[in-house]
Amino acid sequence: MGSFDKTPPSVEGSEKRTLGEGVFRKCEGCGETVRADEFAHNYEVCPACGLHHRLGSHAWIDLLLDPGSWEELDTDLHPVDPLEFTDTKPYAQRLREAAEASGTNDALLAGNGRIQDRPIQFGCFVYDFMDPGPLGKLYRE
Repeated sequence: MGSFDKTPPSVEGSEKRTLGEGVFRKCEGCGETVRADEFAHNYEVCPACGLHHRLGSHAWIDLLLDPGSWEELDTDLHPVDPLEFTDTKPYAQRLREAAEASGTNDALLAGNGRIQDRPIQFGCFVYDFMDPGPLGKLYRE
């Protein structure tokens, strides 16, 4: 019996190990496998092909504002559900789950900061508020 005639052992019931989970990412553009810290250091631009992937809100703050100048406003505001909307689950439940998953209360992050020592007001969307994508908790403080 040749070695190619053998059936591979079943993975069911056995412990499956993944080495390097979260250490590497595959580029959606070129398919290249790149270290996750290279993506983060390059502000989510693939070093192999230059494709721009989604950049998290805190990464935009780090990229655009002077270091240490960010002051978030309205941290006590929360979205509400005055219509008590329900589809497959209540919207209020979706909001709670989104806040837990994203680490923020709303889909908009707003505050004061500085660019080249000039005062500005800055706002950006938190795209992973209702859709925690591959960025996950990468750029959260």
